[in-house]
Amino acid sequence: PIQHPASLLFLGVFDRDNIGVDTPIGRVVIDLSNFHANTVYLLDYKLQSNPNMRTEDQRGVITVRLRFEWYDEAKLMKRAFQAPPEYRINVPTHRTFKILKYLCRGELDMEKSTMASVKEYAYELLSYFDSYLFMIDAIARVLLW
Repeated sequence: PIQHPASLLFLGVFDRDNIGVDTPIGRVVIDLSNFHANTVYLLDYKLQSNPNMRTEDQRGVITVRLRFEWYDEAKLMKRAFQAPPEYRINVPTHRTFKILKYLCRGELDMEKSTMASVKEYAYELLSYFDSYLFMIDAIARVLLW
């Protein structure tokens, strides 16, 4: 069951190999706070490998049918003002650990200092700068209105 209204749903697609390693094809992270209860959604998501969603990293499309049922909406609203619960997952094998790590973090290990991780951080900073410019423009429009 979903424990918090701002939960994230991690989906991954893998090429399962019985002998070798499972090759990740792509992943998607779905923010569940964007959906309404008791509504059926049929959604198409572009599979990505990295945490920053850029168009050059597309690896296919996954179609997801999604439906939520909230049993007590008053309890749901109270939980929205609390921090989401933190979970620890124990897995039996290293293979399962690698799958979960890919689902949660993506293909690129952002904790290691590589050119690829620095590039991803630079893209993230540029996205913040774009948001900053948008806010400055919005404030100027309101003040000069």
